[in-house]
Amino acid sequence: MKKICKLFCTFVITILLSYSFFAKPASADTTYVSGLIVNQSWTSAESPYVMTGDILIAGLTVYPGVEILAGGNYEFQVAGVINAIGNEQNPILFSTISSVASWKGILFQNSNPGSNLKWCIIEKSINSGIRIVESLPTLIHCNIRNNQSASHGGGIKISNTIPGDMLLADCNISNNFTPSGTGTPSNGGGIYVVTTVGTVEIVRCTLENNQASKTNGTISGGGAYASGKIFFEQCIFRSNSVIATQAQDQQSSYAYGAGIYVADDTITFANCRIIQNKARATENGFQAASYGYGGGCI
Repeated sequence: MKKICKLFCTFVITILLSYSFFAKPASADTTYVSGLIVNQSWTSAESPYVMTGDILIAGLTVYPGVEILAGGNYEFQVAGVINAIGNEQNPILFSTISSVASWKGILFQNSNPGSNLKWCIIEKSINSGIRIVESLPTLIHCNIRNNQSASHGGGIKISNTIPGDMLLADCNISNNFTPSGTGTPSNGGGIYVVTTVGTVEIVRCTLENNQASKTNGTISGGGAYASGKIFFEQCIFRSNSVIATQAQDQQSSYAYGAGIYVADDTITFANCRIIQNKARATENGFQAASYGYGGGCI
């Protein structure tokens, strides 16, 4: 009997050791974050980082492969400096904790110089993927996708009146939109950029499948709305749309610039492609006209 028990115990221990050897390692820890972030480093070992409230960044370094997920309709604001540097194999993700959750995106507002977002994915915001106000962050190899805004700039909104240069390079801005409504126009489905003093350089970026729409009134810039000293170099504007819909009598609707709407003569283009964009206006039988101008650029 003792011999049988000994053999049985040996067998069970062998099975348990074999399972331990071949079993997958436990998933990474979840780190819950909110409030003021001062001189922290976020690593993939402690990812995902779940936002349980608004975030205010004074100083933060984010390493490749980190996921930053909003657990509610929260905002990720940068007042100091953030360096979120991913790589092609391990990008950094800014998103929501579930497919039905929403958040307010990344906000740079009067932030200190020196912030960098490289190889980052920013998605599913309902208040622009990235908003940049009086700040000059650098965005390289970023994917800004599936965001929206009831204001301007579904993917990115830039409003600067400060001197200095800002760079967006090798970014993909796709499937963003400004939803149709009867209130203030929401121009720039992909990107809205207005600068009065400094310059914005947008290089080798692709703006694709973005949309700006408006009910009753004027809407501009399906892919981009640009005003100020802005340089577009080797960019692609493809399959963007701008849609104006008439929904009441005596109210005309106008759609301008499906690929890009150029608000003034300070915009420079070099070796860009503007293809397969569409401006559309519908009248719906009411007694007023609707007009669509500039499928590519206006």
